[in-house]
Amino acid sequence: HATALMFSELSRRNEIELITATLQEVFPQIGNLSLEYLAVNFPPDIYCSVPHLAQKVPVGLVSNGISKMVAILLHISYAPNGVCLIDEIENGFYYDVMGKAWESIFAFSQQYNVQIFVSSHSRECLEALDPILSKREDEFRLLRVEEADGGDHIVRTFKGKNFRAAI
Repeated sequence: HATALMFSELSRRNEIELITATLQEVFPQIGNLSLEYLAVNFPPDIYCSVPHLAQKVPVGLVSNGISKMVAILLHISYAPNGVCLIDEIENGFYYDVMGKAWESIFAFSQQYNVQIFVSSHSRECLEALDPILSKREDEFRLLRVEEADGGDHIVRTFKGKNFRAAI
């Protein structure tokens, strides 16, 4: 389990509180995170506490969005001063949390100085970037693949100020 290994590394660096705080900005129902073993022959998994349950549960059982967010944050933290690629970011997130997810991902990537490349097929997902985009236009680019005459494809780049119009 790659996420379990990354979580363990983050734990060794004493940075679990940072990922937990960032996660709670989007999913306030999540409590402490920990790496747990279900049984000897099973790989470890990331567990979290949730209200009204006496024991921690695997984050994947709480929500796909929480599980995806944990994976994204772990990948960012694992690549300080590097790059993180996120394919179809909207998958697994309820549309109503997408704006908060963007804010948290952006803030977390700044904390670790990681450049984020995201693919998305969702207009709604890209529109949820607007509150961040309006404050930091120079830090965003939209690359849109378009079909040209003859079936060839071209990539058009839109700087932050033209991002909204390009959507």
